[in-house]
Amino acid sequence: GMGRVAWHANARFREALKEIDDRFLKRQSVSLIELMFADDLAPRLRRATHAQPLLLALQAATVHSLEAMGLVPQATLGHSVGEISAAWCAGALSLEQAIDVVIARSRHQEGVRGSGGMAALMLGEGEARRFLKATALPGLDVAAINSWRSVSVSGPVEQIDQMLALASEERLGARRLDLD
Repeated sequence: GMGRVAWHANARFREALKEIDDRFLKRQSVSLIELMFADDLAPRLRRATHAQPLLLALQAATVHSLEAMGLVPQATLGHSVGEISAAWCAGALSLEQAIDVVIARSRHQEGVRGSGGMAALMLGEGEARRFLKATALPGLDVAAINSWRSVSVSGPVEQIDQMLALASEERLGARRLDLD
């Protein structure tokens, strides 16, 4: 609901989101503003082609609204879709390039939807890699290093399930993520 709240509360956010939505509509048929207010938003956000463009648009509109208040970043950083937003905010990508990247990224991810799964594993990267090697389960890999003591693991659903069972036996913190 944060985008909806900002839409109603902040004129600059609303103006920026309209401008960004217009740019997206030149490349896709879904209005991000209509998506944000859709009654069926939650299930639609399961699709990368909806969630990722909306995230980029909300992040860019937030930057514009903060700039209107005189707040400008000295540095940027992001994770996942946030990396694209951070690159745009830092000037490494134009908004058009960021839009092209997020559309291409989400379309490629949508193409493999349902073919794998992810899990959080409460181990550092080195420990996680050793654990995965010890499981001897094919197709599992560290997909993201979330912190010094947490990684995301991706791979085939069956192997993710087996890894979670082994982690439980070893009393390691692990849980399935609601992501493909």
